[in-house]
Amino acid sequence: MTPWRAAAPGELCTCGRQAREVFARSDGEEIGYCGVPDGGAKAGQCPFCGMRRHSPGPCPRYTLRLPEGAVKRDDSEPKGS
Repeated sequence: MTPWRAAAPGELCTCGRQAREVFARSDGEEIGYCGVPDGGAKAGQCPFCGMRRHSPGPCPRYTLRLPEGAVKRDDSEPKGS
């Protein structure tokens, strides 16, 4: 298995944004990365559990892809003017 690959549409970063790359963890699970090094720290609540952002590491409910029919909150663009 390669250590990383390009992300497919719908694969998510741990912050909830669309992932750009997907990395293989040492346990064999895959984890997405959007390319923004803030880890979602400035993007509000955790998109996977609704609680505060997790540190260190991803939310225990993180999934590379949301289940079918789930609504994803988009934190990729700042809100307001």
